[in-house]
Amino acid sequence: MRITDALEATGLSLDQTGRPSANSMATPDAGSVLPDGIIAHGGAALPEDEGIGLVSDQTGQAYDEELRVLLSSTATMSEAIGKLEANASGADLLRQLDTVQGSITKALDKQRLDQAIDAVAALIRKEAESTEGDSRRAYGIALRRLLTDQNMKKFAAYLLDDLYAADVVLIIRRAGKPGTRVILELLVKAPTFAERKAYLRMLRDVEEGLDAITGMLGHPDWFVIRNMADLAGELKIVEAVPALGKVISHSDDRVREAVGTALARIGGSNSVPYLRKVLHDDAPKVRAAVFKEVGGRALSALAMPLVAALENEEDPQVRAEYLRSMGRIGTPEAVEALKKAAEEKTGLLKRKASTDSIAAVEGLALANSANSMEALKALKTGGSKDIRDAAKKALRGTLSN
Repeated sequence: MRITDALEATGLSLDQTGRPSANSMATPDAGSVLPDGIIAHGGAALPEDEGIGLVSDQTGQAYDEELRVLLSSTATMSEAIGKLEANASGADLLRQLDTVQGSITKALDKQRLDQAIDAVAALIRKEAESTEGDSRRAYGIALRRLLTDQNMKKFAAYLLDDLYAADVVLIIRRAGKPGTRVILELLVKAPTFAERKAYLRMLRDVEEGLDAITGMLGHPDWFVIRNMADLAGELKIVEAVPALGKVISHSDDRVREAVGTALARIGGSNSVPYLRKVLHDDAPKVRAAVFKEVGGRALSALAMPLVAALENEEDPQVRAEYLRSMGRIGTPEAVEALKKAAEEKTGLLKRKASTDSIAAVEGLALANSANSMEALKALKTGGSKDIRDAAKKALRGTLSN
């Protein structure tokens, strides 16, 4: 369907000259405004051996010779689009947009994706410049015809191309949720961490991506949940906490580790109940990995549960991470617990106590409070050589920072 047909279907009739009737102009819909600060790349040259195919109107006649000259005399489709009058209206604009749409479709059919991306991005910028309701409606119809799911997948192939990434993100933003779904599909299927990170960065610029990520946390495949949890933690998506909490007890420890890590990075009081569950996780590596990320006063409610968990924790690496996380939390209660843990023991528990003492010294340095600094100063002159050296090293580190 051409743009002229689509507009007539909405109630916009044309008179005998091909121009809109004065009494049939449709009331414009509010269009989406392009966010400030978006600048896209322009400039893939059109092939010299091909002219621009014009779309014929209902009577079979070619569109304006003026537009034919405009398109054929410029180096790119995007330059031709840039010369269109932003607030042009009536049959002139309809003919121009029909021609542009046909040219972009031809480029897509011939797999000239760089040209098509260039042109669609230029069309989106031109829509943003338009302030008249009927012209915005015309631009919107043209873009809806072009931003199909099939075309979005073609455009997405250039997301990792530095030259065209900005244009593709611009197109995806304009497409809305269909564009977001394309990035999410790519993220799910991405074989490498580097690619997932790249798609993650794209989703930072797509507001609809937050809801989509939250929804994907209920996916049946474990690796999809893991990837979505990584993304939610990286972006610190507070809205994802309830959905993350629902899968904190997933049967796959890789998922539990990713989900717990995401909750720790997001932080906040809403994450605390789910992180307390991690203290009882069956896998030591999950407990250690998650609490390696825990810290900050926003998670202060975890301080006393950590102290209690130390009583029953047997794994030395997990115990060390608990002590360091208490230091990062840094509440007075956590610092007091660290001071006690830093005291050396004798007898059968000496070896474990010595390991705990070193980690507790590191925790006191991470707390970096007046109380913890006084404790470190006392430790550097007393106890074993290991503890003294650890305290001196910790003090040097805090002073240099």
